[in-house]
Amino acid sequence: MSSMEPLLDAYREKLGEGPEPSAAQRAAVLDAAPAKPRPRRWVPALAGGLGVASAGVLLALALSPAGPDTLTCSSDGVALEAGAWVGAPEPKTLAFSDASEIALTPGSRLRLDAMDEARVQLTLEAGRVAAHVEPGGPRRWSLQAGPYEVRVVGTDFDVDWRGAEGAVVVAVRHGVVRVGR
Repeated sequence: MSSMEPLLDAYREKLGEGPEPSAAQRAAVLDAAPAKPRPRRWVPALAGGLGVASAGVLLALALSPAGPDTLTCSSDGVALEAGAWVGAPEPKTLAFSDASEIALTPGSRLRLDAMDEARVQLTLEAGRVAAHVEPGGPRRWSLQAGPYEVRVVGTDFDVDWRGAEGAVVVAVRHGVVRVGR
């Protein structure tokens, strides 16, 4: 069945056999004719375009050194890896890619023990830090200060490790932490 047959059938039904139809009769036939389906040329083009765009995104993620869930850390514009020690002869901030920050006071010394998709673990060897840990993240954060461990739930807090005295002072400005041995 060709695409013209429904139109011809409608034409014959309205006009029958006979003299040349008037303009009004032709218009009536066209109005009564079934709508001609539009060709869907955009579907393959759109599907192809989406395929190319998807491939581009996947390639970019595969080639990027850090995926969307990879946490990075830097201080003074220098990237830090797990195992890095950070000394602070002057105030210094560790900036994490999830918007968390650890600010060290002068004289502080901190080690970034672990930083992966499951956890961030820090050791405060000396001094004081002010921390902001972005709440709701996928990682467990903990800070070791001497024999004490501060486990973070998502908060703003300070830890002051007084190694000579064997004392730790934890001040929570907002949120929840757990301190234990």
